[in-house]
Amino acid sequence: MSARNLPVLSRSLHDELDTAFFKALADPTRIAMVMKLATQNGLDVDAISAGFPQDRSVISRHLQILQTAGILERQPQGRHVIYRLNGTLVLERLEGLVATIRAAMASCCPPDAPVGKPRKSKR
Repeated sequence: MSARNLPVLSRSLHDELDTAFFKALADPTRIAMVMKLATQNGLDVDAISAGFPQDRSVISRHLQILQTAGILERQPQGRHVIYRLNGTLVLERLEGLVATIRAAMASCCPPDAPVGKPRKSKR
């Protein structure tokens, strides 16, 4: 891969990371919510908010962010809304990121490239 492709790869990596998907996962509470739904799929907001110190309204806002990013799907069931992890989309997005990083690694750090010796500091 030529040096001319580096700006394209850099832009691609930036575009891959600078999305609502990864921004939604940048919050510890939302990560904990995703982990909870990954192990107990199909919960309403009351079940999701159990164990979190935030008010239910704050949890609802977090759920909305995750849903807008495509990480969660919501399904109305009577007076409740059931949230489920959209595993297919999450897997596709993470695989896309891995593919972009692999392409960037091939151009910046090929596996057969010699590793330079660390410089000794002068004291």
